[in-house]
Amino acid sequence: MVWLNAAANALGQTLGFIGFMPGWLSATLIAVVSGIAMIVAFKWTSNQKAIKRARQDIRASLLTVKLFHDNMRAGFRAQSRVLLGAMRLLVFALVPILAMLAPMSLLLGQLALWYQARPLRIGEEAVIVLKLGGDAGAPMPTATLDPTNAIADVHGPIRIAAQREVCWNVRAREDGLHRLVFRVGGYPVEKELAVGDGFMRVSLRRPDWHWSDALFHPREAPFDPGSAVRCIDVAYPPRSSWTSGTDYWLYYWFAVSLLAGFLLPRLFQGQPLDVGGRCAGARQAGNNDDLGLHIALRRLKVDLEKAAATKTREQRNGEPVIEPIVRAARPRRARRVGHVDAPHRRAGVERGLARMEQGVGPVPIGTAEADAHEAVADG
Repeated sequence: MVWLNAAANALGQTLGFIGFMPGWLSATLIAVVSGIAMIVAFKWTSNQKAIKRARQDIRASLLTVKLFHDNMRAGFRAQSRVLLGAMRLLVFALVPILAMLAPMSLLLGQLALWYQARPLRIGEEAVIVLKLGGDAGAPMPTATLDPTNAIADVHGPIRIAAQREVCWNVRAREDGLHRLVFRVGGYPVEKELAVGDGFMRVSLRRPDWHWSDALFHPREAPFDPGSAVRCIDVAYPPRSSWTSGTDYWLYYWFAVSLLAGFLLPRLFQGQPLDVGGRCAGARQAGNNDDLGLHIALRRLKVDLEKAAATKTREQRNGEPVIEPIVRAARPRRARRVGHVDAPHRRAGVERGLARMEQGVGPVPIGTAEADAHEAVADG
């Protein structure tokens, strides 16, 4: 972790433009570039073919649910495939996420030096806390702070034996990045102090020998595991801003980088138009829809064949197969027949077979009690 922080600090020198720009502008530019870089890294570290197949399966399953909503068996199968496809996409995303975790963590550690706190202004006070190592009951070594032109009105040291801490209250007197020298048991240890206006790289802590502490405080080298000092903290004032202030800068970076990663590649992607006026992206979307529909129909055919095979197996030998009644649909209205009465020079329209079209049965020509073979006389 130490050599990673050293490399990150060397690359962090390229972020020096933050000190000459407004906070919202520098935070926005860094977030936009980070979002595009993450999308490019995701493309090159992920299995794009497998992700494409999983998305096509999800699209086909959604089309199956939409087109064949009256088939419950196919609908339930399609919904289960949608959930399975979503889980597959999550698994495929783990590899690029793990690949980007280390560089993004180093970048956030460098951005925290600029945005998490602001430097002391001349005349402002701050509390410096030096935490000693060793057991709770062990004797505490002596700790002193060497005088320097960077600070004045030093109050301390104040020893807190229960927490093995030594504190000083100092007042900033001179702009710049200064090195404070502490004498602990006769051995010198150093801590950086930032005094000035605007944006500066502010180190809140010189960390101990732990990977998480060194990751979030990369400015200064961590103390060795056998050192008499665990860490040194400086209570810098918080920075007030919605885009580049304390803690808010992280939320702003996350939101803007996501938007930039998903929107900018689509805006700047050059897609030629075809003869019909559609762009290549629209043609590709249409092809994907056609492919999804083809997969959905193929899966529905398999489901219907399985359902038919199951139904055939469940029937017993010799039992009649009950099929749904099929009949012709009635016309929406009775058909009309035109006629011409030449002698009277008239033309008209009358309804043909109106009683049959309305579902009225034929009028019997005999009594209701007569048998079919008996003749019935009229009148």
